[in-house]
Amino acid sequence: MNNEQHDHWPTDADMDRVWSSTQNEIARKQHTAKMRKVTLLAGTGTLVLGISAAAIVIPATQFQIDNTTRCYSAQSTTSEYTDAAQADGMDPLGVAGAISSCEATWAYGFMVPGKFVGPENTNHGPVTTSPALGACLNPNNTVVVSPLKDERGTVLTEEQLCQKVNLRLAAR
Repeated sequence: MNNEQHDHWPTDADMDRVWSSTQNEIARKQHTAKMRKVTLLAGTGTLVLGISAAAIVIPATQFQIDNTTRCYSAQSTTSEYTDAAQADGMDPLGVAGAISSCEATWAYGFMVPGKFVGPENTNHGPVTTSPALGACLNPNNTVVVSPLKDERGTVLTEEQLCQKVNLRLAAR
């Protein structure tokens, strides 16, 4: 072979530049793909959290949606309330979930004794603990959750609470 045939072959420096450029392009595309995934996950997470928060704190309307937990601020079905997660009042696990969703409403400060204050009056973070809550069922088997302690500080059992508000005891 003569030297003319070897003159157009890439040098080591040329190969290093090609390799470096290829590695940079791969890294850029991987970063772009990761950012798309992160953006998609962050957007999806934000959407899910937003929907969940809205489900917890949307104040109740004039009608009751079947299987929607009603969280009351006092031991009375005429006290202020908000609707929370859906729950099957005939299923002990559904009742436990209903109580948990109301506990979160209290713990985040959306509910105070005797009043639903909503998210606009809180710092959007856990600010307190939930009072002990009890679960009853209204006539259409909707879970109704109220504090076990009344405004005078008297603590009732769940059975006593349900008798007081003239509802049935929820499955436990």
